Amino acid sequence: MSDLELLRNEIRELRTISLIGQKEILEIDEAALMMGLSKQTLYTMCRNRAIPHYKSKGGKKSYFKKSDLTDWMLHERVDTLTSINEEATKIAYLGN
Repeated sequence: MSDLELLRNEIRELRTISLIGQKEILEIDEAALMMGLSKQTLYTMCRNRAIPHYKSKGGKKSYFKKSDLTDWMLHERVDTLTSINEEATKIAYLGN
């Protein structure tokens, strides 16, 4: 692939990323890019009903609400050891 073709591909990807920032409803390739997943992984997750998505009339295309994807990605917060220790100290202090 020539340098010019590489540059064109990078420009296309940047345009797609820019559009993702402005859209609320994403198609499979945009959702995969936003989440850092391959399209095949995302298709598999849809097939297994592991991720929220919407089907077009006739069921040919899958669509995603960006807010659903964000909520799904941030589903379970993992606290830091510092915050856990601080909370344990508060509980221990209040218990005495």
